[in-house]
Amino acid sequence: MKNYFLLLSILCSFSVINVHAQIKLAMIDNLYAERFEIYALHEDPDFPDTKSFIGTGQVTLVVNAQTELSNVTNYNGIWVLNSKALTPEENPSKDYLSFGFSDYTELRISGSKPTLLFAVEYSKAGIAHIVEMEDPFCKIPNSLGTNPGNELSIATFEDGMKMMRYSSNYEPCSPSPLPCELAEMQMAKNGQIKKRPNNGVANKNDNGTIMASKVKKNRP
Repeated sequence: MKNYFLLLSILCSFSVINVHAQIKLAMIDNLYAERFEIYALHEDPDFPDTKSFIGTGQVTLVVNAQTELSNVTNYNGIWVLNSKALTPEENPSKDYLSFGFSDYTELRISGSKPTLLFAVEYSKAGIAHIVEMEDPFCKIPNSLGTNPGNELSIATFEDGMKMMRYSSNYEPCSPSPLPCELAEMQMAKNGQIKKRPNNGVANKNDNGTIMASKVKKNRP
């Protein structure tokens, strides 16, 4: 296992690698199942959905202090909670929980729809989100000497070596994991949207169908 990643590191060091697509992450708070669901999405239809292998992976959730998590369910890759940074002085009302990729495996991320990576159940939860690069605690060094942040690198060996890497987070159109723009296009195609309301809140049209709109969330 370790020899594989050593070989991959050597290849990356001495070869010209085509970073073919950027990966974006999103989190859905599934209120019915009481769990956070972590999704990945890329926007390059030419990148193969199969025979892709993960090289590195970490996702850091920012949750209210004393949020209790349990029962990680893996869907793509094997993920474990491997780091807890509790109430750091940079953001003392929050905990930073980092989930890391723990074993070599295939990973399939679709270019056409979000791919569920893993889910984790919670209790006593409040507002939560995937950490952003601008977060005051997402700096090295920080007050607790930890390494929060997001990282996802995936390689495919079809038609030469190509790579995808994490670039940013996107805002899902909850409860759908799709970005709001794609969700609204899909709903419009199905005749479910008349127009986007001006007040930024989802309303109903004359026949009772929800008109989707992106609701901006304020994060403390």
